[in-house]
Amino acid sequence: MIEHWAFFHFVNALNPAYAPFLFKRTALSTTWLKKLRADTEEKTDAFMESTMGRKTIIVDGFKDRRGRHVMNISNAKVGFAAYVKTAWFGRKQHSGETYANEISSVVGDGKEHIACCADNTSSKTSMQNGLFGRLSAKYYCFFLGCCVHRMDLLSEDVAKLADIAAMITEFKFVTRVVLRFSLLTETFLHLQSLRHKSDPSASMLMLKNFLTRGLRMLSL
Repeated sequence: MIEHWAFFHFVNALNPAYAPFLFKRTALSTTWLKKLRADTEEKTDAFMESTMGRKTIIVDGFKDRRGRHVMNISNAKVGFAAYVKTAWFGRKQHSGETYANEISSVVGDGKEHIACCADNTSSKTSMQNGLFGRLSAKYYCFFLGCCVHRMDLLSEDVAKLADIAAMITEFKFVTRVVLRFSLLTETFLHLQSLRHKSDPSASMLMLKNFLTRGLRMLSL
């Protein structure tokens, strides 16, 4: 498309000075993408260096859809975080030493880092043979389990409690009914917008409308 005559004339009409400098169709797969990445990394590194304090390295491990172990690595300072790299380790389970070697290749001598934060799996947070245990023998850092992962795991466990699970099932049923009938969906969204405007009658009105319309439609 970028080399099509009509597109060229379109750009020329908007900005004649820019038209001669249009990228070729091969630019994305050859030089342009590499240059964009290099420029982005340069700006990111410069901003990271200008931010006060030492870095915290952040590790998030998961499995991709092929079953491979993957580790996303980022650096952060107060108010700023930046992606560093993604590492793949294959389908077999790996020890903390394998992960520690990968982190060491990013951290180097560790003088720029003050902490390491990782998800709360045993291969990461174990202070014996896990990632934290291996790194603690090499670096003087704080080692922290991710509070977001802990809240996620806690929420999953709470959702398995009998009373909570029954309530979630009922909410799913209500949601399916609302989404199934367009009239209910539109009414729900409208009343929800009223509730956000602090209308004191909106909550009761929403419940009344839902029950009457929902029961009527279910009986059809």
